[in-house]
Amino acid sequence: MTYVMVVLITIFSASGIEQPQKLTLQFSNKTDCVEARNLIKVGLSFYDLASKNSNYSAYVGRCTHDEKRKQIKKL
Repeated sequence: MTYVMVVLITIFSASGIEQPQKLTLQFSNKTDCVEARNLIKVGLSFYDLASKNSNYSAYVGRCTHDEKRKQIKKL
């Protein structure tokens, strides 16, 4: 099974321009995905504590099962 986690980070420059970044990470099992998610969230928390000006917005998604769905043929 493959698990997918999406991380969205938007950086706001001093001129007000938004620079969105999207990361899609794949893992072979759910345990590795959850550990990576927790590591990213802790890292962002430490950055928030150390930074005097928060000029970014971040979203760390859940670990979801990547289901490859079959296409239905039209008759």
